[in-house]
Amino acid sequence: MSPWFHNVRQQAQSGMALFITLIMLIVLLAMSAGLAYIGASFSDMLNGLANKPASLSASDSCIDQTLDWLGTPTGKNWIQTAVVNTPKYLTATGEALSGKGLLTDTVPLSVSDTRTSNHLSSIGNASFDSCSVTKLSVTTVRGTGSEVGTQNGYGSSTLGYVVKINAIAYYGVRLSGSVYQWKSNSSRVMSEAIIEYTP
Repeated sequence: MSPWFHNVRQQAQSGMALFITLIMLIVLLAMSAGLAYIGASFSDMLNGLANKPASLSASDSCIDQTLDWLGTPTGKNWIQTAVVNTPKYLTATGEALSGKGLLTDTVPLSVSDTRTSNHLSSIGNASFDSCSVTKLSVTTVRGTGSEVGTQNGYGSSTLGYVVKINAIAYYGVRLSGSVYQWKSNSSRVMSEAIIEYTP
């Protein structure tokens, strides 16, 4: 075998080894990128699931604060004059629940707040994005009294209302000021409550 042919064959083998090494390197990089993506996705999903109870608490807080608002003179006036099936957005600017959240709903009354700063920070990241109340129907609630045929009447009748409260709450990790980093859609909660209300 001539030295020239031996040299060409050796170069061909070296080129093939380099080609196979590059292909394997590309495959390994693609697998690493895929594993990193899967790991990040699972991390976001777990963070969202861990934050779900705080979102649910914020949603419940929205419903609770809406019921409190319905008991105020402003709320009673609204329920009596509101058009059926027209929602009122209580979290809009200037409305009763604007700027409120789970933190404002859980401030202890008549005692000092002994919660840690980490706990307050965590609660402060749970808030409701939207809270609306809608009057669905008006009914007459009959008064109580004696049976028919007795001297006493049944008492006066009052109006009762069926209302629907919709809440959209979330849990976000605050980065700075009012900027939030979203973990996942699983940390967002939508709730609806339909109640019968008599002012």
